[in-house]
Amino acid sequence: MGFVALVILDIQDKSWTPKLLGVQTLVWERIMNIHCLCIVKNEDDIIGEVLEQAAVWADNIYIADNGSTDNTQKVIEEKAQQYSNIHYLGVRDEPFTDEIRGKIFQEIQQDSKIGDWWCRLDADEFYIDNPSDFLKQLAPHVDHVWGASYQFYFTETDFEHYEQDKVAFLAQPLEQRFSYYKNNWSEIRFAKHTNYFNWPANAAWPTIMVSPTSKRIRLRTYQYRSPEQIIKRLTLRRQIVEQTQGRVFSHIMNTEQKQRFNHDGGLIGNNDEKNDDITFKEAIKPTTGFDFLEADNYIAHEDLMPSFFCKPLWLPAKVWYFIKLTSESVFSLIRGITKTARA
Repeated sequence: MGFVALVILDIQDKSWTPKLLGVQTLVWERIMNIHCLCIVKNEDDIIGEVLEQAAVWADNIYIADNGSTDNTQKVIEEKAQQYSNIHYLGVRDEPFTDEIRGKIFQEIQQDSKIGDWWCRLDADEFYIDNPSDFLKQLAPHVDHVWGASYQFYFTETDFEHYEQDKVAFLAQPLEQRFSYYKNNWSEIRFAKHTNYFNWPANAAWPTIMVSPTSKRIRLRTYQYRSPEQIIKRLTLRRQIVEQTQGRVFSHIMNTEQKQRFNHDGGLIGNNDEKNDDITFKEAIKPTTGFDFLEADNYIAHEDLMPSFFCKPLWLPAKVWYFIKLTSESVFSLIRGITKTARA
C-alpha cells in the first residue's frame, strides 16, 4: 500500500488566495496485473470450471494444450470466446516437461511489467483465497508465494456414491462431490516480476526468487474425480514417465514399476502389460486419516507441508542486476552437469 497527501484549498475565498484548510491521506492500491500460465492435456471434465474461476481474479490467462485427445481443446476455445482475458495459445504437442512454461513465457513476456505477478495455474485446482486480494496485501519486498494445497481424494465413500448413480455423481459440482481432503502439499504458485526477474526458456520457474511471504495462499486440488478420469490420468502420466526417462511424474510409479524402469530403461515391456497394469482402484482411498470439509472450515497441517525459508535476502541492487545477467548461463550449466550425471 502507498500514501498520498491531498491539499484542500478554500475556493470560497473571493480573493482566490489559496488557504490550506487541512491535509487528508488517501490510500492507493499497488497497480499490478496477474498473469496465469496453464498447460493442459486431457482435462475436459474440469478445465472449464478452472478457467471460469480464474477469469474472475486474473488479468490474463495464457493456456496451451499439450496434445489432448479428448474435448479439452474445444472447451478451451469456448472459454476463450466467452472471456476476453483467456488467451488460447494453441497446441504444443511435445513431451511434457515443466520447462514448457519457460518457453511460453519467452513468447509473451512483453505483456509483463515490474510489479506484475505470474501464476502457475494447474488444470485441476481452484483458489480458496482470492489471489488478487492476497497479493495486494503483501510487503513490497516479497517476490514469490507458496501455496497450501488442500488435496481432495476419491474415497471409498465417493466410489459407493458413484456406483449408486454415476450420472448424478458426475453432475455434481466438484465442491459438492468431494468432502474428504488433506492439506499435505505446498509449492511455489506465484512469482513477482521484479527488476531482477529472469525466466529462461529452459526453466520451469524464474531462476531468482529470494523473498517468500510467510503466509501460504490456499487452494483446492482435485487430481482424481471419477474412475474413467483416473485411468486416463494415470495412463497419460506413465507415458510421460517413459518419454522423459523418469524425469517427470516418476512419483506415480509403484515400487515394481520403478524397479523395472531402473533395470531396462523402460516402464513396462509392452502396451498390453501397460494397460493391464493401470487400474483406478489404486487411487481410491479409505476415509480414515482424512479431514472432512464442513462449512468451508479448512484444516491446515503445516507439519505435513514442505517448509520454506521466509526471510528476505537483502542484496544491493547492482548485485541483483549482475545475478540477473548471469543466472541463465549458470542455470544452463547446472542443468548440463545434472544431465551428464544422470547419463
